[in-house]
Amino acid sequence: MPSDLAVIDSVQRSNLPASEKSAIARFYDRLTRARGASSMARSAFGGLGQTATKGVTALRYGGEGLVVGGLLGALDGTLSKDPTKSGLDVHVPIGASGIDVPVDAIVGATALGASMLGAVDSVSGDLHTVGAVAIASWSQRMTRDWVRGRQSTATGAAGSTAAIVSGDPVLDWAARQS
Repeated sequence: MPSDLAVIDSVQRSNLPASEKSAIARFYDRLTRARGASSMARSAFGGLGQTATKGVTALRYGGEGLVVGGLLGALDGTLSKDPTKSGLDVHVPIGASGIDVPVDAIVGATALGASMLGAVDSVSGDLHTVGAVAIASWSQRMTRDWVRGRQSTATGAAGSTAAIVSGDPVLDWAARQS
């Protein structure tokens, strides 16, 4: 948009009759005053709008986390046959003894991977939240098991460093290192 002085100067230098020049000048003056008032209002209430937007976004992410955490908890409770073990580790009979697949880690990694695809831009933020909550769930379970294992090793027989803590070779190794 041209500067105010350029517009006024252009109108004043034109070959228009004086009555039309003054009508254009009055009209332009009303527009610039209205534009100035609305920009002042936007700057006065701009902080409030940003705070409200951030608040709604925080509520949305918190709600998504609550739903994803609730669904993982319900799945854990449904699949858990032994109250001392998590139902989120599904045993898959692969090989001689099989492996435990952490459902929450798989869901988290899949959601985070999917959030990077261009085709899902409209739900990318939601997939970030699902992925972060699911990975946090898995991380919390693994850390809890590791800490419990360290506590049981510390209260077990003195000098016993061969205790199997969780069945996970990395966590077992870490528990034996102290």
